[in-house]
Amino acid sequence: MLATDKVIIDFKNQPHSTGRMESAEIAVGNYVDYDVRPTCGIATREKVIGKFDDPSCFSFPERTNAGILWLGGGGYVEYLIPNYQTEGEKLIELQVSAEIASEAPGYAAYYPSDVYFSINGKVVGFYTSKGEFNDRSGTCNPPWWYGNLGQYGKKVHIAVNEGGSYIGGIKVSNTTLSDLDIQPAKQIRLRIFVPENAEHCGGFTLFGKGFGDYDEGIVCNYICK
Repeated sequence: MLATDKVIIDFKNQPHSTGRMESAEIAVGNYVDYDVRPTCGIATREKVIGKFDDPSCFSFPERTNAGILWLGGGGYVEYLIPNYQTEGEKLIELQVSAEIASEAPGYAAYYPSDVYFSINGKVVGFYTSKGEFNDRSGTCNPPWWYGNLGQYGKKVHIAVNEGGSYIGGIKVSNTTLSDLDIQPAKQIRLRIFVPENAEHCGGFTLFGKGFGDYDEGIVCNYICK
């Protein structure tokens, strides 16, 4: 007899394109810029980095090993993601996925937050996280991870092509790949943020490798032809 207390089914229903695909996984602690305010924190699988609600901890060298971070509304983290486009080749779709939940003071199963995504400074859309979840432990969390902290999130899938931008397979904006001005050998910047003027300004928790339900960081797929 098979017994289990959790089952995870991940439907990747984003737009699908065919062509040469390259993939990369970015650790959640490998951001290159940030603006963080309490409530906030960052941790590796072994320990909390620094102390809770201290934005300076996001500058500590150990942050590159982080598997989880969280911050209140009005903040962001920004990443340089790899550019696999080569000369003479066309990028036809960029896909990004990450496990995300809201960041509530204490915790709250219902605590909506509008989490925005921009690439090269262009907003592609936002995802409304319903809350900060701790009704059970995350599948990948270390045993010491505190029960009153966020335990897992929802996998958010973003895709951008010449038809627009999609989250979970649903078109959320008219921002296209051309608008992002992605060129061979040029930087690609991904920002995850909650604006101070968002309708639901609930901050976010970003789960990476060793935390949450998926045991992976920010995953980027590049489809070229």
